[in-house]
Amino acid sequence: MIYMRAHRNAPGWRVLVVDDCRLYREGLVRLIEDGLDASAVAAADSLSALLLQVTAIEPEVVIVNLASYESDEILVAIAERRPEAHVIVVGVDDTDQGQVIFCAEAGVCGYVTRDYSLADLMDVIRDVGAGGSHIPPRVSSLLLRRVQEVGPRRATPACLDNLTEREMQVLTGMSRGRSN
Repeated sequence: MIYMRAHRNAPGWRVLVVDDCRLYREGLVRLIEDGLDASAVAAADSLSALLLQVTAIEPEVVIVNLASYESDEILVAIAERRPEAHVIVVGVDDTDQGQVIFCAEAGVCGYVTRDYSLADLMDVIRDVGAGGSHIPPRVSSLLLRRVQEVGPRRATPACLDNLTEREMQVLTGMSRGRSN
């Protein structure tokens, strides 16, 4: 299903809602139409509908329900086809590190957990649409933990692993301006 309602000459954002549940999708579209100054609000219920809508309206904000079928593929498609879009995911499990990391790697900049209200969601849409990000504390803890896990591995390039202790001393001295 594809749905789009354009508001000619409106200064607001172009918003795309992706959800395979018709009730949630239509409710969120109506909420956005009534609560935001959007120039266009479109909806898609599948990956194929998303691809059509991304081309048709070039959304600035995309809201994806993670409970939707193909949500992983949808996030990847958005990142590939519309990387400048500000993506918000709804229904994030703030205890699932794999899901949170996947979303971050797909370029998500707004996370809405299952305990958010509609008013909270509208605030997130406004913040993210304005170029900001929204990461709840528990989600940011998962992301920080992941960075801390990966960080030490990236601190030393792999090519340095095979150097002897003396070669490392010489290299360190050279990095400090000493001669060989």
